[in-house]
Amino acid sequence: MQNFIKNGKPNTMYKNIEYADERENMKKVYGCDTMCTAKFLTSTLYLQSGHTHSCYHPLPHKIPLEEIKDNPSALHNTKHKIERRKQMILGERPSECNYCWRVEDIDDSQLSDRIIKSKNELLLTPDAHEQILKNGWDHNYRPTYLEISFGNECNMRCAYCHPKASSAWQKEMDLEGLFPDAPHLQVQDDKIYPEDDNPYVEAFWKWWPYLRKTLKVIRVTGGEPLLQQNVWKFLSKLQQTGECSEMVLQINTNLNIKNKLVARMCDIVNTLLKEKKIERFQIFSSIESWGDRATYARNGLDLELFEKNIGTIMDKMCHHHVDTFNGIQIMNTYNIMCVTSYNQFLEKILEWRRKYQHGLEYPKIMFDIPHCTEPNHWTLIGLPDEYSEYISLTSDFIQRWKWKANWHKYPPEEHNYQYHNYFSEEEVRAWNRVESMWKNICDKRSQVQTDAYLEPREIDDARRNWYLFIKSTDQRRGTDFKKTFPEMVDYYDLCATLYDIREMEYNRKCKDELVKDEVIDFHWDDDFVWHHPRLAKSLINWRKIRNLPTRMFSNDDLVGAFGITGGDGNE
Repeated sequence: MQNFIKNGKPNTMYKNIEYADERENMKKVYGCDTMCTAKFLTSTLYLQSGHTHSCYHPLPHKIPLEEIKDNPSALHNTKHKIERRKQMILGERPSECNYCWRVEDIDDSQLSDRIIKSKNELLLTPDAHEQILKNGWDHNYRPTYLEISFGNECNMRCAYCHPKASSAWQKEMDLEGLFPDAPHLQVQDDKIYPEDDNPYVEAFWKWWPYLRKTLKVIRVTGGEPLLQQNVWKFLSKLQQTGECSEMVLQINTNLNIKNKLVARMCDIVNTLLKEKKIERFQIFSSIESWGDRATYARNGLDLELFEKNIGTIMDKMCHHHVDTFNGIQIMNTYNIMCVTSYNQFLEKILEWRRKYQHGLEYPKIMFDIPHCTEPNHWTLIGLPDEYSEYISLTSDFIQRWKWKANWHKYPPEEHNYQYHNYFSEEEVRAWNRVESMWKNICDKRSQVQTDAYLEPREIDDARRNWYLFIKSTDQRRGTDFKKTFPEMVDYYDLCATLYDIREMEYNRKCKDELVKDEVIDFHWDDDFVWHHPRLAKSLINWRKIRNLPTRMFSNDDLVGAFGITGGDGNE
């Protein structure tokens, strides 16, 4: 067997791409530091609702039906995208791309997704930059990388999902209506087209004969793709033509479907690979915790079935070389609900690797950590600083089980087998990026000026909306967040105070005073604050959200005010 590991490090076949140099390269090529090839050559299509974007950070925008009537390529080349391309080429930062700008502004060592996507040789042709310079911003580009969702059919109601991507969510909203106390959290304001009568799907089939000629990667997403007839139609088309022989096929699946559907997919893909109808196959799934916390966050998840389907894929496809089928990539939507139990997921990863990994030349089980960026209440922004303890526990676990810290324990002849029983440097870096984002959140909170004594409004909104979501879903589904997440009860109670402080039964006299509509004077050095600091802060936040007139004092000095006009304070 070829020795893929030397001195504890993968050889050149597995070396990391030097992404750090790409930012400087793009500056030279385009004369600016604002370009991202994803806007031009990468596309995500949600055909069930007629939306698109070029990566998952900006919110999807509507594809006007009139634009695709005579030009099916407008599925990707919308007027909205064309305007953003123009901004980038002119050296402007499109505001919808602020995720990458925030990452880059942390410090120069941070790599944003725009740099990674613009260097990724899997996604791009070697002449990608030259083609963009030649064709400009208003060209009808055919993407080299496409993510496509044919429909919203899905059997799960993940907490951070929505009706447009889950028919199970859609059915619940149709039956129960919007959340009584928070109708803004699950809005059904977009038409969901049926599979058999969708103008966007029709436009895609018209575009496909042209698109497939240059497409390098197509990733089929959902909903749950293996529950959708258009996905099986697409796989049938791949069997009928050899024009996609150099294309990489990727499928997202929740692995929470009947085992026979997973087996059917494996059989079709094995045939496609054997007959060289596609170049490579990759499969992606999503989970980021384990046990009761996982089934709470991903409502409808059957963990036993999930593991069974992992085993079916690895058993049916383990004979492939890693260059043909590299295994199962588990995407973590790292969010507020998995912080306290993420280590359980990592332990599961190591368990699966020991069970199914047979060496570097064979398929493996991998994971990546794209952390949740929206909606706001599912991000980490609302978590208090004390949750750094859980972040540190994960960091310690990853450091202890990374390959770089363990390779010396084994003789060289065992490295091929042992490598994937540990965390790779790519996985370590993915976690480090999450950790950096968390530290950045904490740092920004620490910079709040003392004249306010308040969390930023963005944090208050995130906490209140999170509580309203949990409260509403517990009522509807008969679940119990506090029982499932006992370690987060204090956070739940904190968020609850931002919804309706009148329900709290602490110091009645002080509370009654602080919930008045008229102007009040609040003293941070009062005994009430000393005995009930969290309640005091929550009461003030409650007034702030409602803009009730409030003056705040510390040692009799006015340190802040809001809701007051006419010169009695400052806004």
